[in-house]
Amino acid sequence: MLSTLLASTLLLAGRVMAQCPGSGGMTQSGDNNYVVDTFTDTLLFSYAVGQCTGVSLADSSVFYKYTCKQDDDDMWWITKTGYTTGDCSGSGTHIATWSESDASAGEVGYFKCDGKNNYAAIQISIDSQCGAYTTVIGGLGGCSSNPSVYDTKFYCDSSSALVQLYVNPSTIDSNYTMCDDSHLYCTKWTFPTTCTFATQFLGQNVYGSMTKCALSESGNDGTTTTESSASSQFTLFGIAIALFVGLFQ
Repeated sequence: MLSTLLASTLLLAGRVMAQCPGSGGMTQSGDNNYVVDTFTDTLLFSYAVGQCTGVSLADSSVFYKYTCKQDDDDMWWITKTGYTTGDCSGSGTHIATWSESDASAGEVGYFKCDGKNNYAAIQISIDSQCGAYTTVIGGLGGCSSNPSVYDTKFYCDSSSALVQLYVNPSTIDSNYTMCDDSHLYCTKWTFPTTCTFATQFLGQNVYGSMTKCALSESGNDGTTTTESSASSQFTLFGIAIALFVGLFQ
C-alpha cells in the first residue's frame, strides 16, 4: 500500500517538475487571515476572509463568503455563506460555522481571523478568451494540506503572485511538519494579466489571468489597503490544475 502511494506521488511529482520554473521560495508574513476549504470538491487551499470567491471550476454560479466573528470569550468563529451572485449580494444561505477548535491546521474548517485581510484574485475559465470565468480569491500565507500530494501556500506582491508547493509525505512520516521550508518543492507558475492558456484539465483546455493582489497595512478591521494593478502576474491556478490532472489520471 505504501509503495503504491509513494509511486503515485513520485509520478505526480515528475509531471509537476516538468512544468515548474526556477527555484527558491518567497517569504511572506504569516499574520494573514484565511480559511482552508475545498476547490471543486477535491483540492484544499486557502480562501480569503471577507471576499466573495468562486469555489468551483465546474460550476461558475456558486460563490462563498467567509466572515469572522469573535464572541464574548474572545474565541474566533468563521461563517461560510453561499451565494448565487458574483458579488455575494443578498442574504445568502448559511453553509457552515466553524470555531477555532473544530479543525486541525491545514484541514477543511481551519482558519485565522486575527491577522490582515490580504488576498490574491484570479479569473479562470475553459474559454480561450476567459469568458464565463470563475473568480477565485486566495488567502495568502495559509497552509493547506493535501495528503500524499502537496501542501500549498499562496503569496503575492506588487509585481507577482505565486503558489509554493511543499512535499507532503505525512501518510508515511507522521512527524512531517506542514509547509516546512525544508520540504519546498516548487515555487510557481506565472500567468500574465491577459487571458492565457494554463493547462488541460479532464481533457479541456483551461485559461486564466490575475486581476489583483491586495495587501493590507492594517489589521482585521483596517481600512488602509494597497492593491497592485492588473499588471501583476498570478500563479495559483497552474498548481490547482496540475494537481487535478495528476489525481485523475
